[in-house]
Amino acid sequence: NVLGILGVTALITPIRIPVEIARFDIWVMLAATALLVIFVRTGMRLSRWEGFTLIAAYAAYVAWLVRGAI
Repeated sequence: NVLGILGVTALITPIRIPVEIARFDIWVMLAATALLVIFVRTGMRLSRWEGFTLIAAYAAYVAWLVRGAI
């Protein structure tokens, strides 16, 4: 839902993204995508430890964001 709304909004008027966010987050997104592709190639299913790894990586990312905001 959010992606659809932001996509339509960006078509109407450009959305500016701060350089600091784009510089860090693009690498996080690429790493998460690469990790997911590697995990899914093993039978097109995620095992528990793979799911736990993705959740732990997300928690670490959120902790990093919170630490930077304080």
